Amino acid sequence: MNATLPNTGQAGPQDRTSKVLIWILLFVIVACFLGMAAATRSTYQQVAPLPQQMVTRSGTSVMSYADIVGGKSGFQKADLMDYGSLYGMGSAFGEDYTAEYLVQLAKEVQNNLALARYGKPFDAIDADQQSGITNSMREQLRGIDLSQSQVVLPDAVATAIESLRPRIATALLTDDFSKGYTGARALNPADSQVLF
Repeated sequence: MNATLPNTGQAGPQDRTSKVLIWILLFVIVACFLGMAAATRSTYQQVAPLPQQMVTRSGTSVMSYADIVGGKSGFQKADLMDYGSLYGMGSAFGEDYTAEYLVQLAKEVQNNLALARYGKPFDAIDADQQSGITNSMREQLRGIDLSQSQVVLPDAVATAIESLRPRIATALLTDDFSKGYTGARALNPADSQVLF
């Protein structure tokens, strides 16, 4: 009997299926990298605009680029974006700060418009007047063009931002056990001032 042992130093012929699978794998890897590169490029091209300055109609600065970037940094430092999250866990940590501040801004603008137009706070005017003020508030907030380098804010909005800034800073640092929320421990008073 002549038994021949295979030569272990040489690779046997590769079957056609293995070659096809290797090419498919390489194609998928290259396609994934190209897809990630395209998505990254698209993300950076479509990033939300950051104005260099927000000013009143008279030219007084309300907020600068540094204020906006500092606010974003503080928001991330305190991990406030996870509060009120889409996954349902946020309410265990605290309120949805973005939504809360937008509601406060809208109410403050309504109040400023009512005071300017009727000389009374928003809650003290009748329902027809409130409807008109609410429509004006919406128009003013929607009319802010953040794609400009210098954004001119309506007076009612600029005043609202200025009055809300210290209140929000204080609220972020204060425990509110009636709601079950604690203050943002990662922020110091200086950090909380630039958040809004």
